[in-house]
Amino acid sequence: MCNRRKDGALYWEEQTITPVRIGGAIAYFIAIKQDVTERRLAEERIQSQLEELERIRRDLESRAAALAAQKEQAETAAQTKGEFLSQVSHEIRTPLNGILGMTGLLLETELTAEQREYALAVRNSADALLAIVNDVLDYSKIEARKLELESEAFDLEAEVEDVVELAAYRAHEKGLELVVWYNPEAPRCFLGDPGRIRQILLNYLSNAIKFTERGHVLVEVDATPVGEDRAEVRLAVHDTGIGIEPEAVPRLFQRFSQADSWTTRKYGGTGLGLAIAKQLAELMGGQVGVASQPGEGSTFYYTAPLRLGPATGKAPVSAERLRGVRVLVADDLDASRFVTAEWCLRSGMLVSEAASAREAAEKLAAARRAGRPFQILITGQRLPDEDGLALCRKLRDQPEYERLAIVLLPSSALRSELAAARALGVGACLTKPVRPAVLLETLAELAGSGAASERRPMIQRSAAPELRAEAPELPPLAGRRVLLVEDNLVNQKVAAAFLARLGCRVEVASNGAEAVRMASDSRFDAVLMDCQMPEMDGYEATRQIRRRGGAAGRTPVVAL
Repeated sequence: MCNRRKDGALYWEEQTITPVRIGGAIAYFIAIKQDVTERRLAEERIQSQLEELERIRRDLESRAAALAAQKEQAETAAQTKGEFLSQVSHEIRTPLNGILGMTGLLLETELTAEQREYALAVRNSADALLAIVNDVLDYSKIEARKLELESEAFDLEAEVEDVVELAAYRAHEKGLELVVWYNPEAPRCFLGDPGRIRQILLNYLSNAIKFTERGHVLVEVDATPVGEDRAEVRLAVHDTGIGIEPEAVPRLFQRFSQADSWTTRKYGGTGLGLAIAKQLAELMGGQVGVASQPGEGSTFYYTAPLRLGPATGKAPVSAERLRGVRVLVADDLDASRFVTAEWCLRSGMLVSEAASAREAAEKLAAARRAGRPFQILITGQRLPDEDGLALCRKLRDQPEYERLAIVLLPSSALRSELAAARALGVGACLTKPVRPAVLLETLAELAGSGAASERRPMIQRSAAPELRAEAPELPPLAGRRVLLVEDNLVNQKVAAAFLARLGCRVEVASNGAEAVRMASDSRFDAVLMDCQMPEMDGYEATRQIRRRGGAAGRTPVVAL
């Protein structure tokens, strides 16, 4: 009970009152009292806390229910966003495929110089638009944690060379030298996702070419073993471009960010490429970085620990075929001359270098006077004093150099230059950047011929696909029947034209239902199936074709 002290203060007390009886009647009471104010206050505090906890519990339950509803809404929104992006991707890629395909076919026809220039502009614009679409979709996948890395065996050197060849045409258009140095001591074969490594490298290369007006771009690759089954790969792209202000460097790998607004206006781009490269590198357990000075160029690098993979079986050129062959390398660009000379040295060749046409002529003459003439001259086309073709012309006018094999390394394979080189009896014309295996195989062939270079056909290789001397070898497809399922009329024409060039007999279905009927009625060697079509999409059409069994059930179906 609550009692009052003599001073008027209230307090809580606990009482035990016992009656004392005398002769059966209560004579008096004995009361035992204890001040329990502190305990009572503590109990009140506990009760208050319990009530507060109960209120918090109810609040948390309410919030949890709200969060669950929000999560469900977010998942629905993410799914809707994914479906939207997939649909948008399809809707953008469908006309883009038509533009790129038709432009490619147009460029293979007879065109005037003006028409070819316009067609190339269309193709380059479509390529740029496709790159933007790819960036947006890739970043959306990364943001939604839907991007999965592959794990397969690959040859890193070959992957790097492929990417450099893709970028070579744009570099040549700007008059830039492209140089590749893959450390010969480094391992080549790895396990991982080569497509994503290519993507990082292509982004770096595209930026380097975009922001470099003159000079060169160098791709440098090294790999240091770390343990028995791994190596730390370092891939770097150096350029001689505009460079980057120090305060802009921290923003480079952030999404939607470039060095400054002027750069965005002048050079374009989404600002997503480097952010995607960073995310991909981190997914692979690696990192990205940059070193740059304004006006002095930039170096973008990527490092990651990769598992070593099985050997690819790629047989290098035997050093026995080149050992002791005397070769002179003439090139004004130090990096390019070093790479070419280094590969020759590692193959056992006796190598000398020249930085100009005059120095090359002097060394050729000195070697002849010493009785140890050079057997092969490797020269760039752009030398500081005179071009490589002019040097070849002077040498061919001198009988003592009749048996000198000449390898011309132009930065671009202009048809006029190729024709002039062929007329001068140049032994080989290899457009930069040259794959080491191609260079060494060519040198071995020239060294082993033992004949004057003008007496044999000129060996020609180009990094620019549309200027290659020979079409790539194709599988024997003549007479094969292909069912093309595509609802877009332009893409029907593009695909049909490509297939016809391969010798295929093509039949076209405009929707899934028509494809099911045609696949059941006829025997096809393959079906090319568009995924998204009206009436019946490619997925359902493929299911129905498979369910019907027989020959149709075993026909390969390729998703478009």
